[in-house]
Amino acid sequence: MRDVRRGSIVQLLSGGPKMTVDSFEKKLEGPSLMKAKRVDDESLVICKWFEDGKLKTGTFSAESLIIVDQQDL
Repeated sequence: MRDVRRGSIVQLLSGGPKMTVDSFEKKLEGPSLMKAKRVDDESLVICKWFEDGKLKTGTFSAESLIIVDQQDL
């Protein structure tokens, strides 16, 4: 997941909708989060996608996502 960047198309390893990466957060000790510039295995990835015409947003661990081949879109 280190090659992911803002605008990348990703999907959960278990399947589901194709999502666009919006931003990243870094997990800190305790409940705190910090905006991140790069992704590592401990990053949280904020994604957006449309479902039934409605914009959805979700936060996922970087290790739970795969980058979707752009040619598959």
